This record gives sequence, C-alpha cells and structure tokens, in this order.
Amino acid sequence: MISIENDLSLEKNFIIIHNLVPGTKNAHEQAFIELFINGELVKDSSLASKFILFQSQFFPNYWFYRYEILNPLNTIIFEYSFFNYELFKKTHNQDYDEDIIEKSKLFGNIVMEFLIRYKNYSLIGVSGNKIILTSRNDCDKVFYDYLYNGYSIQKMSKVIYHLNFKYGSLEEGYFEKLDTLPTKDIGINIDEQIEGKILHKYLHVLNK
Repeated sequence: MISIENDLSLEKNFIIIHNLVPGTKNAHEQAFIELFINGELVKDSSLASKFILFQSQFFPNYWFYRYEILNPLNTIIFEYSFFNYELFKKTHNQDYDEDIIEKSKLFGNIVMEFLIRYKNYSLIGVSGNKIILTSRNDCDKVFYDYLYNGYSIQKMSKVIYHLNFKYGSLEEGYFEKLDTLPTKDIGINIDEQIEGKILHKYLHVLNK
C-alpha cells in the first residue's frame, strides 16, 4: 500500500510506503525508485544532479552502467530503464541476470536514503516489521498512532545541500550530515535508534 499524506506544506509533505511484500516488484527499493523517477524528478529535474552528488559522496563504490557527466538526468533514467527491463524479464518468467537484480536493490536503497535524508520521506513497515525509517524531527506528532501501537524508530541523519556552482544542468556541491536528535517524550516507551556521527552506525536511545 502506498499512501500519500499532504498538508500543503513543503516542509511536511511525506510519502509512507507500508508493508510491501519482500521479493516482489513492489519491494520498498523498487517503490522508492518509481516514486523518485515518476514523481520527484518529474516535478524537479534538478534533483538528478543532486542525487548523483549524494551518491558519489555517501556511496562512492556504486558505478552507473552509463554515466553522462553533462546529463545527470539521462544517467538516472538509463539506470532505471536497465533495471526495469531485468525486472520485467523476471516477473514474466524469462531468463534474467540475478546480479543486475541485486544491483537494482542497492540503487533503490541509495534512492531511498536520498529521499529520506534530503526530501523528508519515511518508510513504515520494513519487510513487514513494525519499524519506522525516517529522518523527521516531528516523529512525536506525525507517527504518534504508530508509536502508540508499538512501532520502533530508526532515525537517519538529515542532510542539507551546499551549492558551490551551477552551469546549466551541471552543478557542484556537497551534502552536510546533521546531528540526529531523539524523539520528544510523548508519555510512552519508544524503542528508538538514532544515527551517530558515523554513517549507518546507530545508537540505541535508552529510557524512552
């Protein structure tokens, strides 16, 4: 189920992807790719260059199948099309390359982190588990009902973008990783992990 909640505030718009079946075309990695390609990039194509800068900074070991330095949008669209074709073959019982499918999941995870860290998206229900993956600072308000019903939080650090220069569709800049703060006390015990100074290293918040 994909649900979109929109209070007409750009700071608070978010999309929740909830309880998707692992191993299907609608796994969370693929769902985030679809939302990025068919949603965010359609609204703002300049996100393509920012995404590639995000990837090169935080996931430097990932290699695009066809990297066009002067056309970041084409780079991402080709990657999406390449993976989509392999998924099409898999879902239609044709010969496919499992290594490409696995790489598509890695690409989907990079997209997911970009949207969570930079665009304020959240994932609820990771592989059917009662987990909220987010970078939001208002979890006490936005996710109160979920937290009341026993969901835990894994909070990534937000990132902000600093532009160095831009020329046409090409730009240079970098992302700054911000400190992560625990969720405010809402009168119930919350099982929460927050990202520390090191990327992907989480600290368990006690006495919540």
